[in-house]
Amino acid sequence: MTTAAVQATVVTLLTLMATWTGLLMAVALLLPAATQVAEHHLQTSKVRSFLLGLGLLISIAIGFSLFRAGSPVAKLLGFASLELFGALLVLGAAGIAQLIGRRGEPEVGQPNFRNLLRGSLTLSLAMGFPFIGWFLFAPLAVVFALGAGLLAVWPERRLAPKTLPPVISGGGPTQEGLNH
Repeated sequence: MTTAAVQATVVTLLTLMATWTGLLMAVALLLPAATQVAEHHLQTSKVRSFLLGLGLLISIAIGFSLFRAGSPVAKLLGFASLELFGALLVLGAAGIAQLIGRRGEPEVGQPNFRNLLRGSLTLSLAMGFPFIGWFLFAPLAVVFALGAGLLAVWPERRLAPKTLPPVISGGGPTQEGLNH
C-alpha cells in the first residue's frame, strides 16, 4: 500500500465524518420538532426504540432484495423503501446527536448550535473509531436511530380523556348558576 493510498483513505474517512456531522446538524436545525421527539424517545423508551430498530433492519433487508429484483416496479419499491429507511435513520441519528450534545452541557434547556455540533462530532468520531466504533457502537447507534426515527414520525395514539360528572357542592342551582 502506497502513501498516496493511505492518505486518500484518511481523507475519505474524514470527509465522510464531516459530511455526516453536517447532515445531522442540518436535519436537527431544519426539523427541530421531529428531532426533539426522537431525542425524547431515546431518553424515555430505549427498549422500544431498540426493538423497533431491529424490526426495521429486517425491513431494510427486504428493501435490498426488492432493489436487486429484476422487475422495474420491484426496484422502484425497493429504492423507495431504502430512501425511507435512510430518512428515518438520519432523523433518529440527529436525535442521538442532540441528546449527546445536551448531556455535555445539561444546564442548557434548549438545544443550541454549539451543543448540536458537539453531539454530532462526538457521534461521528465514535462511529469512526477503529473496531469498537465500527463493529459495536455504529451498529447499535444505527438500530437505536432507526427506532427513534420511526417513533418521531409515527403518530401516537392518544386516548380520549374520560369526562367526569360535574361535582356540585351544597344545594341545587340558584338564579346566578351553580352553588360553589
